[in-house]
Amino acid sequence: MNPEKSDLTSKSNQSVIDVFNSVAVSVEALALLRLDIAKDKMALTEVISKEYEQLITGQTKSGELFVQLQINNDYELRAMLDSIDNCKFNGYSYPKFYVWHKPPWTTGSKQENFILKNVIHHKTNVDLDKTSGSARLALNDGEDVMTPLIHFKDKPFDTEDVVIDEFSQTTQIEAFKEEKTKYQALNPDYNMKTMDVSSYAMLTLQRRIKGEVMQIPIGVMIIPDLGRQMDLGGSALSVIHSGAGGRMGLGWTRGYSKTDSGIGLSVGHN
Repeated sequence: MNPEKSDLTSKSNQSVIDVFNSVAVSVEALALLRLDIAKDKMALTEVISKEYEQLITGQTKSGELFVQLQINNDYELRAMLDSIDNCKFNGYSYPKFYVWHKPPWTTGSKQENFILKNVIHHKTNVDLDKTSGSARLALNDGEDVMTPLIHFKDKPFDTEDVVIDEFSQTTQIEAFKEEKTKYQALNPDYNMKTMDVSSYAMLTLQRRIKGEVMQIPIGVMIIPDLGRQMDLGGSALSVIHSGAGGRMGLGWTRGYSKTDSGIGLSVGHN
């Protein structure tokens, strides 16, 4: 990889991101998830407005604003996805989320038992400051309008899938580490992370509220945080994607180099 050139397209996002509407959609999304922090929408609007404004001030990347929520267990993930799927948006009911095969998303015989991190707390009496530091910007890749949130496409995910030949192959993990180091050196007040199911689910909810198409109409997003697991006789990585009618899907990939498979990235304040 040329060290002088970033894999991500840098551009001013001031004319791209509508903070006012992004705040309104995020507040509505948190209310639809029935979180206590959204009971006072005016107060929550003030908090998120401040965080979003701070996040994009001087920001060179473009993307979609959202609030990163956390999860502790599989039940909380199911609660989040069920909440999203059980709502009607703009007069339309979306198909329920689904899972390809059991592993690596499940631990037992039921496909509902996901092995996941970082989605959402369903607790009472959550203070407004629980959203502090959770404002994130999901980055567009600046290349393919059909898969705007998938980065480092057409590279193998990690060294397990590098094809040994006369040319060295840069992996998605290596490309991410280089991009993260470069970005945070230039923007020390920000951090860059790979996106997880929480990120995707929140953006899916916001897209449904706005009546827009899914973030990944074609392709899949690998979830690096879950790591590799044995699946169907081989090593597999968990992915998220969208299916027919805007349905959320959870599945797996071997991690081979593909033009429609990559990882999602987001940035936020330290």
